[in-house]
Amino acid sequence: MNYRKIVEDRKRRGDIDIVKVRLSNYGKNLKLIDEIKSEIRGKRDRLGMLRCGWSDSDPTSGGGSSQEEKIIFMLDEIQSLEDEIKEIRRGDREIRKAISMLNDNMLESIVFRLWVYDKGCKYHDTIRGLAVRYDLSKSMIWRKSDIALLSIYKSLYND
Repeated sequence: MNYRKIVEDRKRRGDIDIVKVRLSNYGKNLKLIDEIKSEIRGKRDRLGMLRCGWSDSDPTSGGGSSQEEKIIFMLDEIQSLEDEIKEIRRGDREIRKAISMLNDNMLESIVFRLWVYDKGCKYHDTIRGLAVRYDLSKSMIWRKSDIALLSIYKSLYND
């Protein structure tokens, strides 16, 4: 029995599992960014409505107008959300770069469709679906997936 091969296969599987978790988190972060962008759009719409209803901006008794305060508060919230998106993207820069270093568009597509997008996403696919799409066997798709995941692992941890 070749014990070295068994240990190497087990290590390879562990490396692949690590990358799968990182890719899953990356997908969740992409979904979170979409939710934050949607919230920003809603706040910008409400901001537009606040401005439309602004008839008299003169403060009474030397204080600020409540409309003005609401607008400033809303702009601060929007800025905070935009900063949050930047921070999420900054955290995902490493995994994004590793994915972009894949030398084959098919490998990149397999990674996104299997491991980044979750099952509820319209872009998620199955091994069978990818096999039909690329006219390959399911085992070949698995092999290509493993190659891509190991390549990402090497980009993340061996550079």
